Amino acid sequence: MAREKLVVELKAEELIAEAARRLKLIREPCNASIHLEKSADSTYFNIGEGTVLFKPKLKASKYDIARAEANEVKRALRALVLKGKLTQADVGVADDLADCIIGMLTNMIKHLEDRM
Repeated sequence: MAREKLVVELKAEELIAEAARRLKLIREPCNASIHLEKSADSTYFNIGEGTVLFKPKLKASKYDIARAEANEVKRALRALVLKGKLTQADVGVADDLADCIIGMLTNMIKHLEDRM
């Protein structure tokens, strides 16, 4: 029987899908678009790794990496807007998802630190 996914995992799945939709709008890939794809994937993968770990310190470490990757998603989106490859309206949903994930992971890390 599979475990129920955390809300942050579901948001990370939404982030990957939204990033993929935004990447389809970019005609010519650039460094920022590559970072967007890799960081969205890494956010999801590190959250997944953190959820299965038992030790609070290791779990918090994976969540902290995922939080940094979600912040990199925000930076990559901003870079794509600055380069004129996407508009602010194009990146709004992905940016909001990344913000949401960062906030959730910050709270999760704080609760884990209380247990250490």
